[in-house]
Amino acid sequence: MAVDIATAPFIMFVDSDDYISQSAAASMLARMQKDESDLVFGKHISFHDDGTCDDTYCKWMKNAVLSKKEAFHRLENKETFWFGTWGKLYKAEFFADVVFPPLICGEDTWVFPLILEQCDKVSILNQDVYYYYQRQDSIVHSHSERKKKDDLEATLHMTARLWENGYEKGAQRWYQLAVHRGYHLKNKMEARRLFKQYLNTDSQRKLMWPQDLKTKVKG
Repeated sequence: MAVDIATAPFIMFVDSDDYISQSAAASMLARMQKDESDLVFGKHISFHDDGTCDDTYCKWMKNAVLSKKEAFHRLENKETFWFGTWGKLYKAEFFADVVFPPLICGEDTWVFPLILEQCDKVSILNQDVYYYYQRQDSIVHSHSERKKKDDLEATLHMTARLWENGYEKGAQRWYQLAVHRGYHLKNKMEARRLFKQYLNTDSQRKLMWPQDLKTKVKG
């Protein structure tokens, strides 16, 4: 994987059908150095086949410096752009012990809390740096069983990481999304296996596990 052979001190991710502005890397690096932060979020613009563009998920963005706790608060509220790995500048050292899972979808959701756990400060840059192609035939828009299973696994991992970091309300929110995704997976035995794999402590199960899973994710 490219992360394993990268030698630069900073890393950005760009999907093969997306692009970044000419000043993206320089602007994000300048912001990181100014704020002495560990991670920089840039604003993204979605563009479509009909030529239209929108910034629906980023209209609220303002330049800011967040503590780890404040950043996790955004994450636990499921702000949609917050947990994609693209559109951000990272310190490369954060990926020393982080490996992307073999998922076809949801790998960003799976990895991102592991990166955020290593940050002390996070910068938000209110500048258009990333252009995200909303392709209707992409994996993100598919309804395959593999995609549903991977989405469920990533959601459960996020639930578990929020719980481990002390964000119980956020874990409950993500758990409800996991129940919804488990309900739509045809292989309910696999859904139950994933729930047990990721929510594997007595305290987690006491708070989140019992009745809704027995009724919604039944074989």
